Parts: sequence; C-alpha cells; structure tokens
Amino acid sequence: AAHGDYAGSCRDLERTLGMANLVSRGGTLINHLVTIACHAIAADTARAIAIRHPLPVPVLKEMAQAFLTADDEAEPFVEAMRAEALHVINTVPEVYRDGLIALGSGHLPSKGEQVAQRCALALAPLAGSTCRATQENIRACYQHFVAVAERPYSETAAKGGGFDVFSESILTPRRDPVALVVRTRDPVGLLFASMVLPALDRSYEKAALRDTMLRAMALFCAIQAYEKEHGALPETLDQLVPDYLPRVPLDPFDDQPFRYRRSGVPGLPPETWAVYGIGGDLTDDGGTAHSVGTPRDRAGANPDLVWPSQDYPPAK
Repeated sequence: AAHGDYAGSCRDLERTLGMANLVSRGGTLINHLVTIACHAIAADTARAIAIRHPLPVPVLKEMAQAFLTADDEAEPFVEAMRAEALHVINTVPEVYRDGLIALGSGHLPSKGEQVAQRCALALAPLAGSTCRATQENIRACYQHFVAVAERPYSETAAKGGGFDVFSESILTPRRDPVALVVRTRDPVGLLFASMVLPALDRSYEKAALRDTMLRAMALFCAIQAYEKEHGALPETLDQLVPDYLPRVPLDPFDDQPFRYRRSGVPGLPPETWAVYGIGGDLTDDGGTAHSVGTPRDRAGANPDLVWPSQDYPPAK
C-alpha cells in the first residue's frame, strides 16, 4: 500500500483472512484463538490502509466483500467446543496410564509431585474414579458447552444473565460441570475439570468479537466506497445493498443491524462517522469508546466496539 499497489495489499489481506480461517478448520480452542488474533491483525491493517491511502472504489468494494466472505466462511465456534471435547476426552487414558496429570501444560511435575499423583491415581478407583467414569464426566461437561455454543451469542447471553457467557452459564447449581463431577464421586474428573474450565473463560465472547471485527470492517470499507463514488455518506446502511454488500450484517452481540453514526461520534471531531457494535455489555452506549474496535476493559473505557473514520486521540 505504501508503494501504491492497493490491489496487491487487498490480495494480501484476503490471503491473511483465508489463512486464518484455515487455522481453525477442525481445530481446538487454541486454533480458534489464533484465528481470532489473525483476523484482528487483518482488520486493524485494513482500516489503517483505508484511512491513510487513497484506495480506489473497486479495491474498497473488494475489501468489503473479502471481510464479509471471511465471516461467512469462519468455522462456527461450536466446532471448537466439539474438537476440544474430543481432545480432552482422548487425554484421559494417558493420565490413567502414566499416572500423571499435566494436560500438555508444559509444566513437568517434580519427583515428589509425580509420586503423589501416581499414588492418588492408584487409589482413585476407591473414591469412584476410573478411566471410563472420568471420560463420561468430562463428556458431560462438554455436552453442556456445545449446547451453549450452538445458540446465538445474543440468545445465550440473555439466558445466562451476563456477558461472560460461558462462566455465567456454567456456574448455576444445576448446570455447574464441576458440581456434576463431584456428584459422581470422581475426584480425577474434578481435577480435570478444574484444569480445563479456565481455558474457556470468555471464549464465546471472543468468538463474537471476531465476528464483529469482520462484519464491521466489511461495512467500513463499503461506506468508504459509497462516499467516494457518490460524494456523500449513505443516509443508512441499507443504501450499501446490493452495490457494495449483499446484505447489512448483524451485530453478533444482539442479532440487530450494526449501528451507524454519520457524525457526532463521541470523543472525535464532528465530521467523523463510524459503524459500531454494542459489545459484551449488551448495551448501546451511542458509539462511546476510546480506541478502535477494542473490547470493554475493566475500567469500562470502551462500552461499545467502534470503527470510526478518524483515529482516536492518544491517551493522556
């Protein structure tokens, strides 16, 4: 892009998006998290190119379509849960065979820890833990996760009562997988669950954020193309269909169309426009944020996920 090869930069972005989707195809949670990181890099790069270089309308249209296609072709998050379940369940026999619980964490137990673990696993059947029982209990945990991930994020969040969807939805007494393991008197399964569950923290929200990034960038590029071709911003996002996008994508956090401000974006000059999603707090805060497309932090600095036509001023 810096050398004026805008079509070439667009092709690079398309390859990045395709590679990212390939990484998660059939993969476990870590594959999906890598894909999300790659999509974030592509989205950040595309926006930087679009606002700093005079991209021609055909290139902007192609970029818009590339991001929407990447979203359409992304592996559904529920597949990560299915693959993760298979991976963890298949690890159980190794634990019982080797007498060690590491789960590929990279932490090598000390000799004392190894002796203690082997003794505990040797006595585990007396407490109700067997290889088969642990596999069935872990399978029961993941059946719950799969059922959660099969629903749209918005529906799951509404039923779970919070924006940390997985944590909120599994901690109710009747559905808590750890309590499920305890009720089956399976201490090895309990230990497995305590090691596995933290990895799922906010994972569904991160997947929804990934979808938000891809869809927002498709809209961002389409709006730029429309403005260059018509000399004015579209009045509504519906005007982008069908010449710039085949449809107006929905915000995955509430299944409503993305929000669009033609001016008056909080914290930016009056002429700035933006598209935005409501983010994990499930509340429309009018496009309030302090950085582009960044999730809400603990201080609540970014209530919405915003993609503005100008950069935010640096933090003081």
